[in-house]
Amino acid sequence: MGGFLRKRDANVKIVSCKDCFKFQRCLKYETSNRHRINEDGYWRNCISPIRRCVNAICEKYFSVLNDLKVLEVGCGTVKNVKNEITKNGCKWTGVDKKVTGLATHVCKVERTPFDDCSFDCVIGCETIQYWKDVNAGLTEVRRVLKDDGTAFFTTSIHFCGGLEFQKGDFAVIEKNFEKNGLFVTRSELWRRLYKPLQRYLPEPIRRNLERNGITVDDNLSSCVYFCEVEK
Repeated sequence: MGGFLRKRDANVKIVSCKDCFKFQRCLKYETSNRHRINEDGYWRNCISPIRRCVNAICEKYFSVLNDLKVLEVGCGTVKNVKNEITKNGCKWTGVDKKVTGLATHVCKVERTPFDDCSFDCVIGCETIQYWKDVNAGLTEVRRVLKDDGTAFFTTSIHFCGGLEFQKGDFAVIEKNFEKNGLFVTRSELWRRLYKPLQRYLPEPIRRNLERNGITVDDNLSSCVYFCEVEK
């Protein structure tokens, strides 16, 4: 069952695995690939639960975008966003701080070469938690986004990155957007309610969370936060 999570004054809709349109496929995938989980709890040589969630979000929300100029920040080497948004005539541009073979421009998210209000949509998948300066990055996103544009972000929770992402402190995460002139209009948490799929919390991640003062109980699992923001 879905619902709403109230966490430090932020309302986030819970998308349970059983309610996800990819549930049956994920169940089959996990059943057939359990032998690929190593002793630390990482999925090796296959698609991790976090990545499968991100892929489902991309398919649900980005495949319906039509005829837009889209900037993907921190595109890395994964083509999911590009593949989904180009299905309906969107023009994709990708930036990354490294040469990836996919990025059309090599630059930092804090300083891109584009004019003000250049893009209808900005997308960042599994990148914001790694930014050294989140405020500068979001300021740049706002600058290149059209006044009536929309930005989308996904980020791992209880996994890595800044402390607010490790804790799942959604009020702090959403406050970061607000103080940089971007306002959350939709927020969802995928895989918080994961059963009957498997819990995903590799042992090195669990130890790091505990070192940072985060209580880890038997049900805590890494999951994915998704949000839609506007100026």
